[in-house]
Amino acid sequence: MEPSLANIAAGTHVQFERVGYFYSDPLDSKAGNLVFNRVVTLRDNWSTQATAAPEVSAASKGGKGQGQQQQTDGAPTSGGGGGEIENIRRLDIRVGKILSAEQHPDAESLYVEQIDVGDKEGPRTIVSGLAKYIPLAQLQGRMCTVLCNLKPAKMRGVVSGGMVLCGANEATNTVQLLEPPPGAKVGERITVEGFGAPDPDPELKSKTQQKVWPSVAPDLKADAKGEARYQGKLLKTSAGPLKCESLTDCLIG
Repeated sequence: MEPSLANIAAGTHVQFERVGYFYSDPLDSKAGNLVFNRVVTLRDNWSTQATAAPEVSAASKGGKGQGQQQQTDGAPTSGGGGGEIENIRRLDIRVGKILSAEQHPDAESLYVEQIDVGDKEGPRTIVSGLAKYIPLAQLQGRMCTVLCNLKPAKMRGVVSGGMVLCGANEATNTVQLLEPPPGAKVGERITVEGFGAPDPDPELKSKTQQKVWPSVAPDLKADAKGEARYQGKLLKTSAGPLKCESLTDCLIG
């Protein structure tokens, strides 16, 4: 690795040659212990966008940058102009309630939580890296915000079905839950003012779909009041905006 990566800012995207594209983890990456998360493999096969149903045009097999078609991965497109839905609307972000939380049996830094996000099948098992930041007793029964349509991932042997969103201040090593206001309903989807109703992909599982969250994350922040915003627009529930308890002007992830 280049020595300059030792001083890279959290959330910065880089390419590792012959491996893929990564971003520096805003929570776990520390001086002397860098953590990079891969978001795109080096070879990325773009699927094609339907130009007229039921026909689908084939992507060109030309050289790099040639003949690439706009991809949809089966995701719906916006109705009026026929363009792609904004990535923030493709995320399934919901109000959740932590029913229980326990220490991961094989990882000191991880918790395993059972979270109600309104699924008919019952609560989801979600693994989160909060053990260094929030005591277990403070999670029991708490309301939270969950990104629900990431591809399930096995974390030290436990399959996680989502991600608990938190505000993080790297300078003070502080992490807080992104909390819905009193009156918010478990399972309701979060909206972003000015972006219309959410229209999430069922699951962000293909290589191109897995780019959706990394493209949104850098613009997801808590403002001076601690309220969550995307590109300056409030994230809201039916009862009002989402908020960190005391963190302000920080990243959310």
